[in-house]
Amino acid sequence: MFRGISSRCWREWIGVILIFLLAFTIYFSIFRRNLLITGVDGPYYLIQVQSLLGNGVLVYGDPPLAFYLFAFFSLLVGDMTLGIELAVSLFCALSTIPVYFLIRRVTGKVYGGYFAMLLMIFSATFIRMMSDFMKNAVGILFLNLFIYSLYNLTLSEKGYKTTILAITFLLLNGFTHILDFCTAILFLAIYSTITILSSKEKIIFMKKLSVIVLSLLAFIILTATFLPFYFTDYIKIIRFFEDISETSEGGLTSITVPRLIPFPKHGPPLPMSWLTLALISTLGFIITIYEWRRGRRRQFSLILTITFMALTFGFPLIPMAWLWRLMLMEFIPTAIILGYGLAKLEVILDVFRVRESSVRAFVILVITGLVLSPFIMQTISIIRFIKPTIDYATYLDLKEMNNLIPPDSVIIAPFPLKYWVQYLNRAEVVGRPSRDLWESYSHVLIIIRKGMPMPRGAESIFIGKSIMLVELPKRH
Repeated sequence: MFRGISSRCWREWIGVILIFLLAFTIYFSIFRRNLLITGVDGPYYLIQVQSLLGNGVLVYGDPPLAFYLFAFFSLLVGDMTLGIELAVSLFCALSTIPVYFLIRRVTGKVYGGYFAMLLMIFSATFIRMMSDFMKNAVGILFLNLFIYSLYNLTLSEKGYKTTILAITFLLLNGFTHILDFCTAILFLAIYSTITILSSKEKIIFMKKLSVIVLSLLAFIILTATFLPFYFTDYIKIIRFFEDISETSEGGLTSITVPRLIPFPKHGPPLPMSWLTLALISTLGFIITIYEWRRGRRRQFSLILTITFMALTFGFPLIPMAWLWRLMLMEFIPTAIILGYGLAKLEVILDVFRVRESSVRAFVILVITGLVLSPFIMQTISIIRFIKPTIDYATYLDLKEMNNLIPPDSVIIAPFPLKYWVQYLNRAEVVGRPSRDLWESYSHVLIIIRKGMPMPRGAESIFIGKSIMLVELPKRH
């Protein structure tokens, strides 16, 4: 069955597999550096998977696909933390492969595809997403597959199978994460508009597009109507546009001038400066103009869409609360534009009449190293920040105090303890005290750091190495 595959094709596949294995090894080793699951939402995933395996339902409403994948891998390896980390590492590594085939198909250059894969692997924003927002990172595979499928849709006249694939990957994004889903819709909207305006076969494409759009609308209506518990994130889309409109109505005085490198509220700064974004976007526009002048309409539509997406994710007038999260998606345009740019390096070499293949290969290798080096350094830097939100001593304290919690209790546990307490103790947990707690529960408990003064009238229940559990007196 393999007789039709050339040795050159085998070498190409071996390269893809080796880079994929490199990605998986790096990502999995990042997780295994810590005894506990990492990131601000790490224990949240444990709660969801724990409930799914124990009760068959989720505790919190969220698109469910990633949680089912996490549960499957957890059953496979017999450990929830290891199962989640294994699933995230695998899907993040797999997400580099569609980018390779996209660049390979668009440019015809193998090394451009390899370079795009490496840029994704060593993207600090992708690693930050992988460690903090694991569900978002898992959905990147479906997002990249959708981008690849939609581009392929413009290459054939019939394309029924490709249309079905594009719809499938689009809906898988919807079942995984709202940001991946919205990014896929953004790509669909921009790419379709540019293709219709520039393509000579727009009627054929519009027929395929209508099927995709109708499927998308049906998905949104059906999930919002019959599965509202899993798709409450639709509200976030409304909130986003409300915040944008409030910023616009507030005028220039309401706009915060962004820093050179935007800082999120928690954790390290995002490693995407405005200068880097400007340089990548400029390269995207240069390639766009080049492809337009050559009459390559499909390549023109793709690279212009990707460039617009890069500018959208990093648009500085977006409220900072949303901007830092959107900029986590910049690694996709970065990998595609720079991978595309490296593939077009031969055009520059032809201009300078560099004919020797060995010299051309050396120049391409040097440029690859120079461009990739800062990405690798940023990745090494951000890995130092990837850790659990609690230390291991606190984790052991939370486990030990489990048997000491009285029945009909509620625990006041501020961030970052809230999800950890809920996961380890399976107790009712709130973030702050309120008067009605004493009306609803027999015991109101609070976790405080060891050594801190206890509230007046409080009684200690547990004193650990790192934290204390105390019961607050009833309020009259």
